[in-house]
This record gives sequence, C-alpha cells and structure tokens, in this order.
Amino acid sequence: MTGPNQTLRAYKRLSRPQQGRPQKDHGVSVQKEEKWTREVEFPRCTGHIRECQQLFCGMILSTSLDNDTIMDVLQNSVIAPLQPYLEPIVSAIPEPVHDAVVSLIGKPCHSALLLDLDVTKDPACTSLAISKALGLAIVGASAVVKIPQILKLISSRSSAGVSFVSYALETASLLITLSYGVRNQFPFSTYGETALIAVQDIAVGVLVLNYAGRSAAAAAFVAVVAASVYALLFDQTLVDAQTMAYLQAGAGALGVASKAPQIYTIWREGGTGQLSAFAVSLCLRSTQVLAVY
Repeated sequence: MTGPNQTLRAYKRLSRPQQGRPQKDHGVSVQKEEKWTREVEFPRCTGHIRECQQLFCGMILSTSLDNDTIMDVLQNSVIAPLQPYLEPIVSAIPEPVHDAVVSLIGKPCHSALLLDLDVTKDPACTSLAISKALGLAIVGASAVVKIPQILKLISSRSSAGVSFVSYALETASLLITLSYGVRNQFPFSTYGETALIAVQDIAVGVLVLNYAGRSAAAAAFVAVVAASVYALLFDQTLVDAQTMAYLQAGAGALGVASKAPQIYTIWREGGTGQLSAFAVSLCLRSTQVLAVY
C-alpha cells in the first residue's frame, strides 16, 4: 500500500509545471498548493496520527487535479493514436446522425468532439456529451427493464406474487414525472425513461388483473390511466401549473411507497411467485445508474 509521504510526493510530481507548457491560472498556483501541503502537516504530531493527517491531506489535494490534465492524457494517449482510424468512420456517418448530434450538444461541441476529435478544445463540451450519453443510455435501458416480468407473466399465465397495487402506484408516480417534464419542456433525455417504464407498468398491471380473473378491473385500470394522461398532459385547466408542482414534489415519495405493497404481497404469500428476479435486478441497477447520473 502506498504510504502517506508517497501519496504527497506523487501529487507534487503531477502538479509540478511541465517545461515548455504554460500553466493555467485557476486562482491557486501550483507553488501555493505545495506550500499549503507542507504547512498542514502539523509538526507536533507524531506516529500514526501524523501519518493519517498526511494521508488525509494527500487524498484531499489529489481531488483538485485539473480536469484539463485528464483530458490531455485522454487526447494524447487514446484519441490521437486512433485518429487515422476514426476519421474515415466519422466522414462516413450519415448527415441525419450529425444533425441529431448537433441538436443534442450544439454545433460548436459537435465540431470539436466529432469532426475534430478533440476533447481538449472545450472541456465543457466533453462534460455535456457525457451527460447526454448517460441520459440516452438510461432511456434506452428503460425500454426493456420490465420486459422479463411481462414475459414471465405471459409464460406462466399466473399473477401469483405480483402486486397490482404496487404497479398502479408506480405508474401514477411515473405519469406525474412524465407530465411535469413535458409541461416544462425539459429535454427528453431527462424524463424519457418514465414514459417507457410507465407503458410497461401498465402492461404488467393489465396482465396481473387478467390472470387473476378480473378482466373488468383491467379495463377500468386502462380507462383511469387514459383519463389521467389527458388531465395531466393535454388539459392544463384540470391540473394547473401550481398543482402540477405539488404533485411532482410528492412523486418521489409515491414511487418509494409503491414498493411496500409488493413487499407485503411476498410476505403474505410466503414466496415471490411469478415476480421476476431478473426484472427487479434490472430496476435496481437502473436506479443506481440514475442516482449517479
């Protein structure tokens, strides 16, 4: 394991100005950072306490590495050697794809990242591109997150162990979030997954009621969902902006509460029945990615 003094020396070595390359001024010079590093070492401390303090300071200082340094390493070590192979691929990309990229990240970022293949030209463009890519990946993954549950219900023709109330509450939470995003004209990548998951939740709810011998309730459920979509999305006189904001504030709590009926169903029936463990795992993974994003 790297010792505390080695940690500090590694940071200083990375921070030292390179010959022939101007250093950017971010308000604190490299020399000041190194001086501050020495001053916080508390001369009176001895033994393990001193080592912990040095290690802690080194860990804090290591987080302040300039993002431009990371981008330079990525550009010089990865992208630059691959440019002869990437440029023909970029030139072969159809125009509609270029137009789509421009609509997502803007023309300057499209030119810097895709045409010039340069992530150091504008670091803000790189951050924007990563953010948009994560958003689209989440939307794409959400298109199949409940498919395993739907397939398991259809193959078994049984809804044992699956709570309709849980899916109904989750559908309500998703519809509120979807409507809020549409009304406020947010980018689709920020709420698109709610639309796709809501459609799958409705399908699961209908199947659960059908296989429980409650076809009339399934039809009523679809009717209620359709009326809710109309009220939330298409007729803003029924649900005004202030009420929509209140609903959105409670949508997160409603989504969390929607898990309680499913937990109770499993406890009551003494097993998971037709609940798809794979679908639950996918939901958990997507939630973790969304939280990070």
